[in-house]
Amino acid sequence: MSQQTELNAIEDTFQKITFLCYERCIKSPTHPQYSEERSCNENCVSKYMSVHRMVGAIVQKVSQPSQGGFN
Repeated sequence: MSQQTELNAIEDTFQKITFLCYERCIKSPTHPQYSEERSCNENCVSKYMSVHRMVGAIVQKVSQPSQGGFN
């Protein structure tokens, strides 16, 4: 994977996390972030990244036929 492709993938992931976690956790953008919102946001980002890594590992495993993939 080229550096530009990797950079684009990182940027895309960051944008998705920002949108999803903001929609889920931030109740009002005009008020300071309360501890509940901060905790929600931290948990949201952590869960998103965990699932992202898990799906990436599964895709990588499936795409390697010599290791029992579907190809």
